Amino acid sequence: ARKDIDAVLEVSPKNPIAIYLQALLFARHKEFDKAAERLQSVGGLLADYPPAAYLNASLSFAQGRIEQAQSHIQRYLGKQPNSLRGRRLLAAIHLRKKNPEAAIKILEPLIKSSPDDSRLLTLLGNAYVADGRHTEAAEIYQRVIAESPKNTSARTRLALTHLNTGDSESAVKEFETILDNDPDATRGNLLLALTHLR
Repeated sequence: ARKDIDAVLEVSPKNPIAIYLQALLFARHKEFDKAAERLQSVGGLLADYPPAAYLNASLSFAQGRIEQAQSHIQRYLGKQPNSLRGRRLLAAIHLRKKNPEAAIKILEPLIKSSPDDSRLLTLLGNAYVADGRHTEAAEIYQRVIAESPKNTSARTRLALTHLNTGDSESAVKEFETILDNDPDATRGNLLLALTHLR
């Protein structure tokens, strides 16, 4: 795809859609600075193109420019109000801004329409933890694990949630399961050792 985009840009170097696609490829390869630079190079030419607003929001979020990310995602959602990925990113932005209540308000209705979306569920679990609702977080992480039993991230989060509620026995079981699934899980080894030291 990169060669095709480069060929278009060679003929038409200011083609905004080709530049958007090039930025998207950079973003997918985690070259966030290059992606942002390419999008900025076309200025307002893509202002009314919702995918560019979403990409700008994602890039800003990845680079830690949270206010900018929120501005871009709100512009995107103004044109695509029912976008699942846009609302998910807005919830993540609220979490990063330490506003779990706003994230939960966005995520709970989304879970009703997409009950098996592990990214939404994990984000909601994280929001519950940030809001001090550890029992609800544990239930959410258990749903993720039910769909994907070897999900190390969800198991680690569940174990940490158990620790936060004082249930070290359940936490140890989760860490042991992580290590059974992946003996090289360094983080799991470290956290298991820490729980035994408590």
